[in-house]
Amino acid sequence: MLHLVRRGASDSQIAVAALCTGERMVKSHVSVILTELGARDRAGAIVAATTPASRSPAVDRPCPAGIGRGTARAGSPRAPSPAVRSGGRRCEEVLGEDARVGQAVLHTARLRLLPLSDEHLEHEVELDSDPEVVRYLAGRPRSRREVEQLHRDRLAVADRVPGLGSWVGLADDEFVGWWALEPPTRPDQGPAVGQAELGYRLLRRHWRRGLASEGARELVRHGFEDLGLVRVFAETMAVNAASRATMTSVGLEYVRTFVLDVDEPLPDSEFGEVEYALMRDQWVAR
Repeated sequence: MLHLVRRGASDSQIAVAALCTGERMVKSHVSVILTELGARDRAGAIVAATTPASRSPAVDRPCPAGIGRGTARAGSPRAPSPAVRSGGRRCEEVLGEDARVGQAVLHTARLRLLPLSDEHLEHEVELDSDPEVVRYLAGRPRSRREVEQLHRDRLAVADRVPGLGSWVGLADDEFVGWWALEPPTRPDQGPAVGQAELGYRLLRRHWRRGLASEGARELVRHGFEDLGLVRVFAETMAVNAASRATMTSVGLEYVRTFVLDVDEPLPDSEFGEVEYALMRDQWVAR
């Protein structure tokens, strides 16, 4: 069960798509896992599960009784596949060994969001070669070497903090851009546990179609509902009106304006950076 939680699967995904059991049973087992790990929420369990000193036998035991074994009638919408009906399989076998630890495949009305992998590098190179796309990030097109390093850094997030990472977005099987949930990296951003920074970057030909907001909204939902985050925030340059509009459209609210101390400030950086954020209780209340 913990393997599925670490992979970012929601209760409904675990219950229906992966393990064909009831959502109530899933919630019960997740509660037991949180207790064993001394964690307050799913995000805390993910952190505890990746800390060797705090690993519980729950991390490595097979799926609990009834989890990983089919209980639905054959032919019903929830009937398990023959492989799952065989029972006794370990959780990682259910999801597949090649899935990136902690990251789920997400869907919206128009987008399929896949965990970032090496096969997506060329898309990242294309994105960052457009000066307009990186105008408020680098101020100039990035070299291939720079993009390759950034690609490795993004993959490292998924390995370091299961559940978080970057996703590439496909619309009708065409790459449109990427979205990310990453842990805070600066002291002024607050604690790393329980919150994540939202990011997004789209090819220019896919701007003004509402796709940035659509993907960002799904990552906000995933962060709160599936990963148990308590806060999602985003940052951009104060003059980046389009990105600020996206943040507002998905429910984030203005928090502050601040100035970063950087060696090579971008044009208009004297107006500062802005932070927008949304708390889980605010999201639930909407």
